[in-house]
Amino acid sequence: MSLSTTRNEGFRALTVFDAVPDGCRDLPVRDDWNASHLRNGEVVIVDPGDCDLQHGELYAVTYSRGPKIMQAVWHTTDNETTW
Repeated sequence: MSLSTTRNEGFRALTVFDAVPDGCRDLPVRDDWNASHLRNGEVVIVDPGDCDLQHGELYAVTYSRGPKIMQAVWHTTDNETTW
């Protein structure tokens, strides 16, 4: 399947899809917790195979109450870096 995508030059990681790519799923944004990256009412595309944490990137994490979009942030204290 060939997908049409559009790269928005104003944003580093924003790609607009006209369909959900194979192997991915869509996840509605239900709050403004990650504004200004994501806003309530938008839909994000989640690649469940992309599990390599990168500082500052957003990830969908599944909890018992359902998925939540979280931002990965490194914390450095006493020469130790943790998530």
